[in-house]
Amino acid sequence: MKTFFKLLRAMFLGLGVSFFILLVMAALVVQQHLQASSKKEELPKNITLSLTLSQPMVETVPSLVRSIAGDSAPPSLQEWIAGLELASKDEKISAVYIRAVGGSVTLTQAEELRASMANVRSAGKPVIFFADTFGEMDNGTAMTYLASAADKIILQPGGFAGFTGIGMQQPFLRDFLNRNGILPEFEKRRDYKTAMDNLTETGMTPENRAEMTRLITHLSDNVMMSVAKDRKMDLTQLAKLRDAAPLPAALAGKLIDEVKYEDEITFPAETVSLLDYFANLSTPKFIETAPKIALVDAEGMIVRGTGQSGGPLTEKMIGAEDFAALLKELQDNKDISAVIIRLNSPGGSAIASETIYRAMENLKNSGKPVIISMTDTAASGGYYMAAPATKILALPSTLTGSIGVIVGKVSMGGLSQQYGVNWEEITAGKNAAMFGTGRGFNESERAAVAQSADAVYDTFKSRVAASRKLSPDVVEAIAQGQVWTGTEAKEKGLVDEIGGLIEAIGAARTALGLEKDAVVVLLPYPDENNPFLFIQLLLKQMAVLNHTSFMNMIWDKILAEMHVRTLQMQPVQLQY
Repeated sequence: MKTFFKLLRAMFLGLGVSFFILLVMAALVVQQHLQASSKKEELPKNITLSLTLSQPMVETVPSLVRSIAGDSAPPSLQEWIAGLELASKDEKISAVYIRAVGGSVTLTQAEELRASMANVRSAGKPVIFFADTFGEMDNGTAMTYLASAADKIILQPGGFAGFTGIGMQQPFLRDFLNRNGILPEFEKRRDYKTAMDNLTETGMTPENRAEMTRLITHLSDNVMMSVAKDRKMDLTQLAKLRDAAPLPAALAGKLIDEVKYEDEITFPAETVSLLDYFANLSTPKFIETAPKIALVDAEGMIVRGTGQSGGPLTEKMIGAEDFAALLKELQDNKDISAVIIRLNSPGGSAIASETIYRAMENLKNSGKPVIISMTDTAASGGYYMAAPATKILALPSTLTGSIGVIVGKVSMGGLSQQYGVNWEEITAGKNAAMFGTGRGFNESERAAVAQSADAVYDTFKSRVAASRKLSPDVVEAIAQGQVWTGTEAKEKGLVDEIGGLIEAIGAARTALGLEKDAVVVLLPYPDENNPFLFIQLLLKQMAVLNHTSFMNMIWDKILAEMHVRTLQMQPVQLQY
């Protein structure tokens, strides 16, 4: 038997060594691929730049993934923005052609791209937009919002104009939980902090309904006014089309210009894909001496410890330990002149947010400008970590604010009893078992939870007041868990400027005392072009999968929701 176990151990050890060798070989192959990908093919002197949206738009595609996957990895939002900005300046590009054939965009992504499309049109270059449909049994409002910024909109025969407007749905589980002996108990600060209302309530509270109505109205008004202006309609005309949608192409009216197949479209010049265009670009020599700006991607829930970069079985998370270390690295790096952080987070751990807040504050106080560029969401803990920045930018449809806190748990004692499971407890401390899931809070524990919520809320507000130079009374008025659109947040003093990545780069230039069009170099962090980093992330993910089964991962996520001390915005299904 001992011999068997020795052989088994040797076999696994051999497999581990072989796997490591394979990984090293993969790294070398990747490095060779990166070098080979630098070869360029000469483009025609006059081109139509073609951009295809066939999958949901993502913020970034790691350069290593781009090098391996090539065209099969669709261009990211940042690549689209870069391509459109170059198109507005490159004399070789005479027109831009955008194809929407299965992908999707969020409202804020549409807003950034609309701004860049406007720059192309201002340069006297037409923007042509083709879609096979604007929605197929789903909402096509965001895609229509994007398309309306083009000179011409072409819809494929059989397609629909699904400009149905903006709405939301939210489930409430309290009756279901009561029937099954599950007790959600949360202290919230204050009434607009509705992140757990779907568990604690049977329907919308007056505060929740008032806030969601205001947000939907603001988002809708912004889209409606923009589309009406672009398509040269009055709001009454547009509202009639919206309320009749989804409409077949023949009834789409001014929402489109032409109905034809893609192979019937003619272009001013030969079409060249965005990635082929990028592959042909040369790097100017003077780039080496230009100021370097770190471009940091911060996306996902904010958690203590290490985060997650995202993958097939994992969501992106902002880990306080990793992110604070990255900010310290940028603070100490003498080659980095400024930092732009692209932030998309609904919040998360209050402690983790405080850790990142301090690192952000230290980075700014070191003399390096820190520019926050909010995308879809930067709410609750997401706003907490952003507050100390030199300048905060948001898009009109960004959801931010949510200055508040929720503390509590979900107890399962009633459910356990239904299945014959009884809980006993022994403690050496009055509140030692207060966050256990076998029972609800007692009176003294509930008082301790309330005290904890008050402390976190007061700290959060004080950080915002100090960073944004606002009085405590002003902060309390705009706090209470209230969520604001980017436009509203600017009016409230929570945001400095409305804009996206291009405006954030401009803000960094201004903070550095550079000219408006000064050349700067954007360096993505971390260095995703390093094949060994890619392997490190792969091994980390494999270790997670090896440590626990898929069902255990699901259960861990459920348990995490039961022990909550969080700064998080409520989960709703926003439809556009």
